[in-house]
Amino acid sequence: PIHEGDLFLLFTDGISEAMNAADDCFGETRLGGIVREHAHLPADQLRERILREIAAFVGDAPQHDDMTMILLRVEDAARPSAATRPVVEMARL
Repeated sequence: PIHEGDLFLLFTDGISEAMNAADDCFGETRLGGIVREHAHLPADQLRERILREIAAFVGDAPQHDDMTMILLRVEDAARPSAATRPVVEMARL
């Protein structure tokens, strides 16, 4: 079941596998920690926080893959829409 306040983060491996100069990956654990810590932010602000954290981690290392991320937050799961889908807030990369 989907509930009000639920947050969905869909991302390509370019996000989790972003590498720094030492060839360390950003990782899903680090990404999950950022999302948990800042889940209260609106989707656009959370997106910017994630991108800033990735940029800080990567530094000057060249990007090797595309980065795609979709954030969806359920705003009102109880209010039915025409298609009986929950209303969501979405941030685009």
